[in-house]
Amino acid sequence: MDWLQVEPCEFTCAKKFLDALDETHERYRGKTWIYRGQNIDKLLFPSAMRPCKMIDDFVETWFATRLEELFSDPSEAKEIDSKITRRLKSFHEREFDIGLIKHVLSEWTKGESESWKWPLIAEFPQKELRENYVSSTLHAVAERELVVAFVSLADEVGLRVPQDNFSTTWNRPFPVRDQARDARLRDDTGLNVGDEYPSIAFALARHHGVPTRLLDFTYRPLVAAFFAADSDCEEENDVDRRIVVWAIHAESLPEDMQVVKHRRSEIGFLQAQDGLFIYDRRADDRFLLLGEWAPLDNALLTLAKHKRAFKFTLPFSERGNLLRLLELKGIHRPMLMPSFDFVSREIQKPSFNLLEYIVNRA
Repeated sequence: MDWLQVEPCEFTCAKKFLDALDETHERYRGKTWIYRGQNIDKLLFPSAMRPCKMIDDFVETWFATRLEELFSDPSEAKEIDSKITRRLKSFHEREFDIGLIKHVLSEWTKGESESWKWPLIAEFPQKELRENYVSSTLHAVAERELVVAFVSLADEVGLRVPQDNFSTTWNRPFPVRDQARDARLRDDTGLNVGDEYPSIAFALARHHGVPTRLLDFTYRPLVAAFFAADSDCEEENDVDRRIVVWAIHAESLPEDMQVVKHRRSEIGFLQAQDGLFIYDRRADDRFLLLGEWAPLDNALLTLAKHKRAFKFTLPFSERGNLLRLLELKGIHRPMLMPSFDFVSREIQKPSFNLLEYIVNRA
C-alpha cells in the first residue's frame, strides 16, 4: 500500500540541520517534544513490524496449521468471526479509523453515503478477516516469545533483568497481558503464553536489538541526531539517500499512540539516552482490516499540518560532518551506550587521536 507521508523539511548542511533541532528554538518552547532519529528516510515502523526472519518464520510455520483448524471447525470459525465483529465495533465514530476503513473498503463502497460505516463485517470477506486475525495474533506470540527467550537466556548467564511491580498498570502496554487476555490468546492460537514478563523487559530487549512493538524516542534532539547519523553503511555517495530526525509534540499524539516510560535507574541506556517509547495500541486492529502493518506516519499527518510534528532530513553524505559537530557537544556512542566495550571501541577507532585527547584532558 502507498502510505501518505509527512512533507519533510530538507537541509543540505549539518550545521543548519542541528540549528533546526536546537531545543531553545521558539517552535519547541513551553511544549513537551520527543525526537527520533533514523539513518534512512523510511516509514515509521517498530522493529517487530519490519521484515524480521525469526518472527516471519514463526508465523508462516504455524499459520497454515492454525488456519486449517479454523476452517475445518465451523463453531470455532464462528467464534473468531464474533471476536472480529467486536473488535471492528470499536472503530465506530472514530474519524481517523473510519477514514482508514473507508480506504480499505473502497472497492466495495460506492459514493459518499454514510451507510458504509457499519456494519463493516458484512462488507469484508470473512475468510480474509480470519486470516488477518490469525496472522496478527501469531505475530504477537512470536514477539512475546522472543522477549521471553531474551529474559531466560540473560538469566542463565547471570545478567539481572529488572522487574516491574505486577500490581501497577501505568507502563504495561501490549504484548504484556493479564491472565484473562492470556487465556483468550491461548485459546486463539493453541500456544502456551501463560508466563508473564513485566513490560520493562520489552524495553530492555528493545535497547539490545530484540524486535518489539515499542518505537524508540528520546527527549533530546541531539541524541536523535546522533542515531540518525550513526551508520555502518558506506554508501555516502548515494545522492538520493537521506537521514531523518522527527520532532513530535507528545501531548498532541492521537490517543491510540501511547507514550511508554520506564524507570531510568533500571536501564542504563535509557537513562543515558533520555529515552522513552511510543506504542500503537490499535496496530492489530489496523492489520485486521488491511492485512499489513500501518506505519506511524499516517497518525502524524494532522500534527504536521498544525506544526505539532516536523520531519527534518539531511543528505547521507553529511553524516560525517554531523557526527563531528555532535562530538564537540559531547554526544557520542560511549556517552549514549555507557559500557566498557563501547569505550574500548571508541579509543580504537581510526579517527581517535590519542595525543590530542591527552592534551585536551590536561
